Amino acid sequence: MAGENPIRQSRDEHGRSDGPQLAPLDSPSIPAPPTRKVHCVMILMQQSLPRPRRLRAALIGFGLDDGDDQQRLTRGDQTLIVGGSAQTHAELRATALRMEQELDRRGRRLGDLDPVELAELADVIDSPELHEIALRLKAGLEREGRAFEELTAEELTALSAPSKT
Repeated sequence: MAGENPIRQSRDEHGRSDGPQLAPLDSPSIPAPPTRKVHCVMILMQQSLPRPRRLRAALIGFGLDDGDDQQRLTRGDQTLIVGGSAQTHAELRATALRMEQELDRRGRRLGDLDPVELAELADVIDSPELHEIALRLKAGLEREGRAFEELTAEELTALSAPSKT
């Protein structure tokens, strides 16, 4: 769907829009500070199709700094963003939009990317959180001595999660 915005407009608890659509990628952006109040996870699900394996992945971003009693939620084809202050939610939306636009440009889905490709995508869209997920996946695969294609969606999701230390 060329030209369409893959990110749906965010709404507050009263159904009001929280602002205009994001600017296109070619407009200058202000990089986020290195310590954002954000937690991102990647969830993978196995589709019940016969070989070749097809994974459906979604990036879920949680804004942890909402102090204005607003309930913010933004859904995209491959993303879900929940909570956060207006600024944090907007930053997460911008990252999600960049990710979905870059994946569309490449003709790929998030679940199609191995850890190296995921890290490359994270660098292109300037997402340190997504880069950390890719590094955890790569390290987990190396630790277990297994290939990306061998693991189930549940195993990959577990490898992408932050350690509980």
